[in-house]
Amino acid sequence: MDAARAWACGVKASKKKEEEQLRRQAEDWGMQSDVFRELPGEGSADDPEDFEIFEDNSEAVETFLCCSGRWQMWPSGRYKALDHAALGASMGMLGVENPRAVYLDVQIMESAARDELNRRN
Repeated sequence: MDAARAWACGVKASKKKEEEQLRRQAEDWGMQSDVFRELPGEGSADDPEDFEIFEDNSEAVETFLCCSGRWQMWPSGRYKALDHAALGASMGMLGVENPRAVYLDVQIMESAARDELNRRN
């Protein structure tokens, strides 16, 4: 749900995992990892809107992001739901291993994002 709310708010995911991988690679090459530092601002560890996506949720987040431009709208202009036909097609194209589980996870994300989008409109 955090990823969906963050998407709805326009927050970018943390690069913390990639930074850690770069640190380890630098150490493997004999470089001191303390030469790396996080820059202040968006995406830093001190950013209160920073969040991490767990690997178990990566397929659901990827599927949600593929469909994030396919919202059905109420006549009032409020967000109603993601296009579930597009959701199924996206899961097929992405090669999702367990579509039922991902579908249920995306529904949770959809609800959180819809609430946030409608709150902001």
